[in-house]
Amino acid sequence: MEGQQFCLRWHNFQNTLLSSLPKLLDGGYLTDVTLSAGGRHIHAHKIILSACSYYFKELFKDLSSLQHPVIVLPGMEYANLCALVTFMYNGEVNIYQEQLPALLAMADTLHIRGLADIAGI
Repeated sequence: MEGQQFCLRWHNFQNTLLSSLPKLLDGGYLTDVTLSAGGRHIHAHKIILSACSYYFKELFKDLSSLQHPVIVLPGMEYANLCALVTFMYNGEVNIYQEQLPALLAMADTLHIRGLADIAGI
């Protein structure tokens, strides 16, 4: 096909896409992985976790044959897991000061971008 090409651009693409991620998480829509810590569960999306965490990226490559894996994270507090998932979906999270050391250690273990590099562990 020859002739003049046109660039069709969605000017608010990134903002629209990124703002929809927390809604998918909060609504539990199209989830394909379950994270478990402290006997409680969070339903999430492998693609989001993989984009934000080298640990999850490698893990999901190894578990590619499983449609909806359940990942148990022993020794990790559920509140910290929730905070890290919120960080991965929103790019920010509010936590208490006393949570910070354990949260950064967990972020380092999971190689979470934007947090693991500041953990200094």
